[in-house]
Amino acid sequence: MKQKVAYLILGFFLAVTTAAAQTPNPQDTLDKARINGYKFNTGTLQDILTNYLQVAAKNITSTNTSLQLKLNWFALNSMDSADKYNNINFLRTGWQRNGEFTTSVGVDKNNNFNSWQGGFTYNFLNRRDTSMAFYTKAYLRPFAEEDAIINAVVTQASPGVSVQLKPLLTAWLTGLYNNGQPIKEFKKQLGASVPDMFQHTSSDDAMANYLVTQFNNDLKARQPLGPAMTRRIQDFADYVAIEIVTGPLNAYIRSLGKTPLKYANYITPAQTTTLTTFIDQQVAQNAYLNGTLKATTLTELNKKVIADYNALVRYVGRQPLLTAGYLYTYGKGSMLSSHVGSINFLYGTGSWNTLKTGQIKASLTDTLNSNDPTGKLRNFKRNIVSLQVGYNQVLVMQKKVSVMELSGALELNNATSGYVSGTNKSKFYFDAFFRARLPSTPWLKFDLKWDPKDGNVLGFFDFTYNLDKP
Repeated sequence: MKQKVAYLILGFFLAVTTAAAQTPNPQDTLDKARINGYKFNTGTLQDILTNYLQVAAKNITSTNTSLQLKLNWFALNSMDSADKYNNINFLRTGWQRNGEFTTSVGVDKNNNFNSWQGGFTYNFLNRRDTSMAFYTKAYLRPFAEEDAIINAVVTQASPGVSVQLKPLLTAWLTGLYNNGQPIKEFKKQLGASVPDMFQHTSSDDAMANYLVTQFNNDLKARQPLGPAMTRRIQDFADYVAIEIVTGPLNAYIRSLGKTPLKYANYITPAQTTTLTTFIDQQVAQNAYLNGTLKATTLTELNKKVIADYNALVRYVGRQPLLTAGYLYTYGKGSMLSSHVGSINFLYGTGSWNTLKTGQIKASLTDTLNSNDPTGKLRNFKRNIVSLQVGYNQVLVMQKKVSVMELSGALELNNATSGYVSGTNKSKFYFDAFFRARLPSTPWLKFDLKWDPKDGNVLGFFDFTYNLDKP
């Protein structure tokens, strides 16, 4: 009896687990949330912290052009893509997605090498990683409640299926016994005689061996099919009944009702209708699904979870970013060496229901360099502190992806050392940035910098490609 119970428990959980693996599951949902979370990242955000890898041609129209590579630390993870994005590993490596390395090579107007850069950035606010508990709370809790509903439905429906299977199995095995035929390929032989009984799960072999061993022993001993074989037939019928009920049921519930509940055999359409009604009743009586999510049917639950999902993606996309970084430049000629420390802050604005988000951006940089445009003085030790405050607005979305943005900013530069006589110690600028692209294509960015005091206007073009995932 203990062996029977053990097999049934094992069979049930293996059947549920295997059927669930064949249908949408929490891992799929979390992966989708992460990918959609990336879609809501703006070009401005990825200028501060790239998702995975970024290649940019900077200042294309100026006399000093550079090719820049930004590599998120997560991209350096040695695991292959499948393991890297496994939910458990993804949760453990959140710190990697907060850092990036930067390097670039620059040339002058004659395409001669004139600079090299290397640096790093780290985000101290881990609030934009879509592997966070927001999604775990939103999806794993409903899935856990649905598992309880699955168990209740299986408990109600599987006995009726088992009653149909037992005489079919008994008749088939009795025929083999009477003919003295041992079982050599059980699943193949049974599938030919009683179609659609096996659901082809990983636990089939264990249950098949459980039945075949007793049958072949009885046949070898020339003993009629007795109580021991009858018990194993019943155990096997109960196990297969759980498989038959669980497969379509998992697909129906895991899809939150999008995949119709349909059985090829053993459960009639009328019985199927009864099961769907029972499922809706279970939702309506569930303290969390009904009390918290306000769902009374599986369809309502579907709509509620999708709405919460979209809200959470937008919520994460608006979370603040606070990074600190360092960039070293080795220069030749008019491109002189420098050390730059920087702090960047970005915060999303607007309602969760608004796709075209706005962003407040502030940055503080401290640059120590030899700021002599003639290149004659190599150790000028000029130090400039720069503060920039601005706002970025998404103008156009396509396929839920930002494809056009406009930014404005005020910038104040102050020379704290290395002051040059006859020049302004402080300078004030108006900055404007416009960028556009098509979905999944590089950004084209146009940068205007206006000095209202001198009336000078500088313009730069950047070409940026972001790879979000290998």
